[in-house]
Amino acid sequence: MRAPLLILCIFFSSFFAEAQGELLARWDMHAEIAKVDKLGQVYLVNGSRIEKFDKKGNSIGVYDRSDLGNLSSIDLSDPFKPVLFFEEHAGLVFCDSRLEILNKTDLRVLGIFQAVAVCSSPSQGFWVFNQQDFKLTKFDSRFKVIQESEELSRFTDVGILQGSLAERNDRVFLQTSSGRILIFDRFANLIQSQPDSSATAFSWAEREYYFIDGNKIMSKNSSTNFGPVNEYFSGSKPLLNADKSGNFVLLVYEDYIELREFKF
Repeated sequence: MRAPLLILCIFFSSFFAEAQGELLARWDMHAEIAKVDKLGQVYLVNGSRIEKFDKKGNSIGVYDRSDLGNLSSIDLSDPFKPVLFFEEHAGLVFCDSRLEILNKTDLRVLGIFQAVAVCSSPSQGFWVFNQQDFKLTKFDSRFKVIQESEELSRFTDVGILQGSLAERNDRVFLQTSSGRILIFDRFANLIQSQPDSSATAFSWAEREYYFIDGNKIMSKNSSTNFGPVNEYFSGSKPLLNADKSGNFVLLVYEDYIELREFKF
């Protein structure tokens, strides 16, 4: 009897360890924005300063310029070309893997006067949601408009976005402050509107999105209104924020930040 019981204990112990992920690094600090890319590289932001770390927790780059104000968001879809968005001054900065500036633009020069959400596109260029005309616009790498959505003001909450915008698998996802998810094709045509939800997505994958529920990270299919909600991670403490890319998950608690890798 002892052998089967021992095997069972080892199985559940191994399963629990996998469900918690492997702890790779920890930072005893606060960050206003904390993001991870698909290589496990971590970006911790305070104000306009960004510090980049490898997955072992070693510092490997710093962006520290205050001319555009505080950073609003950072898009890491391409870990070799981070895109920085500074909403206050409508600034968009394209960096290399060392956080050195490759290019930048003032979105107001491009006719975007109230940009509230920006993300890069795998097919080159970037998407912007303009709160002034309630449109989603795609620019190519030469800052020319190549796609534009219809006017979206019929969604009454779309003017107060929380800045959730991402392109995955030829779909563009935009989430409003009420939790409504608008899904567009790669030509900026609105193809689906999911109902309001209390869940705010922090990360988008090809077929699902992730959100926080207390001390848990939950996932839901992004292409259906009625799909099941699944538990991805459960910890012992409430989460303030989180981010996920590939197998890597960044967990933000009140007084520290952890990077974990999940291999299942």
